[in-house]
Amino acid sequence: PNYQLKVTRHDIMDKVLVEVELDKQISDGLQGVDLSKNEQVLKWSKALQRKIKNNIGLSMEVEIKKYGDIPRSEGGKLSRVMDLRGK
Repeated sequence: PNYQLKVTRHDIMDKVLVEVELDKQISDGLQGVDLSKNEQVLKWSKALQRKIKNNIGLSMEVEIKKYGDIPRSEGGKLSRVMDLRGK
């Protein structure tokens, strides 16, 4: 249910990273697991990348995070888009 987009610039190209949090139950079942090396999590990430590309035509990197790993504001709300490009 929680996601965040991080927009960066590399040379002249913009890049978007989509960070997606796992559901709490799934995340709890993966305690102690390195998500960046877990085969199932990597499959989910690739599937999301394909779905985004097929639906909007843009390539984006997808990183799956454990529940609660995406920072929230004091009210518990997420900042959905972070523009990290230098002005």
